[in-house]
Amino acid sequence: MLRFTPDSFNRLFPFFLLLKNDLSIAEAGESYSQLIPNLKYSAFLSQFEIWRPTTFRVSFKALRTADNQFFVLRSLTRKSFLLRGQFEYLEPTDEVIFAGSPWMKSVDQMNELGLNLKNFAKHDSVIDLLMVLKRMEVENETLTELLVTVEQQKDKLKEGETRILNALKKEKEFNDLKSNFISLTSHEFRTPLTTIRSSAELTELSLGETSKHPKISKYLGHIKEEVDYIDSLLTDIYTASKIQSDSFELRLEQLSIVSLLNEITSSEYITAGKYTAVETFGEERSIVADIELIKMAFSRIINNSYKFSEGCLPPRVHITFMDDEVKIDFQDFGIGIPREDFQNLFSPFGRGKNAATLRGAGMGLFIAQKFIELHGGFITVTSDLKQGSIFSVTLPITPDTV
Repeated sequence: MLRFTPDSFNRLFPFFLLLKNDLSIAEAGESYSQLIPNLKYSAFLSQFEIWRPTTFRVSFKALRTADNQFFVLRSLTRKSFLLRGQFEYLEPTDEVIFAGSPWMKSVDQMNELGLNLKNFAKHDSVIDLLMVLKRMEVENETLTELLVTVEQQKDKLKEGETRILNALKKEKEFNDLKSNFISLTSHEFRTPLTTIRSSAELTELSLGETSKHPKISKYLGHIKEEVDYIDSLLTDIYTASKIQSDSFELRLEQLSIVSLLNEITSSEYITAGKYTAVETFGEERSIVADIELIKMAFSRIINNSYKFSEGCLPPRVHITFMDDEVKIDFQDFGIGIPREDFQNLFSPFGRGKNAATLRGAGMGLFIAQKFIELHGGFITVTSDLKQGSIFSVTLPITPDTV
């Protein structure tokens, strides 16, 4: 049984958090005082978000059963401040404790936050190394021996480098061959598909009034729908192939997220008798992005929202503008996603088990995620079966590539 006292955990984990079953913070490590004042007794979700794993849905029950799972927390008030560690359930008091330490990528980052070695967990291997290096001085003779060893290994490293370069060259040649094959195949399929669709349209024109030939008109409509479906499938496969071969380059320009989403929802869905409410929060402003790639990503998410919520309330889109990023929540009220399918949801051909009867190749979310990540953003999902799903996209106002 885990016995907890604030003093003992302050020594072991200066950044510990003790959460009650309503997710309020009952106790917090003393080291928070210099970074996040007044943390104690506040709501956990008002101070932190679960940054990793991205698909984790926060609840007391979920945290209580998250044994041996690694988490990264991000401060909502200081976005550069990350914590890594684990949650442990305290059965006697029905509380959970987060035991971890800051996640630093460099000494400069540690200095900027005003942290030192005593702020880290005692077991942290990185800090153990730093403390050892502080206690010992590397002798000149040892350095000389290391340099000699490095020189002796140069030839072997060059040989290894040559083998790796050759392997990479062969892999690139294979990827190029695969991309060319998919591109050629896609083109060759589209030619007869265009002919089939044109023939169906010409046949409709020659029939005159469709009411005189209802069955023929119905079949021609099915033909055009199937042609459009195969064409969209070919487009997704071709796009996914280009993504995997790193063939996309960003063409950045000013983009109004609100205008783009209104354009997508009105042009593609209102004509089909569907309506998506788009709501905006915060001070609206443009972002810097590749308009075509973001449009392709958003279109696929919205298309999924309709596909998996047929007969339910129409999807909603919430846009929230923040200081240096914008968050877009795509909410539907459809069939939901089984939790065991989350891990493969953004993989090529990844689909939920409960979507087997619905058409689709499972490429849309893979394409959407890659285009969003290409802009320095990320996408997360929360879902309940038969209640619906929320796909949350976060994009920087200006990507780091600018």
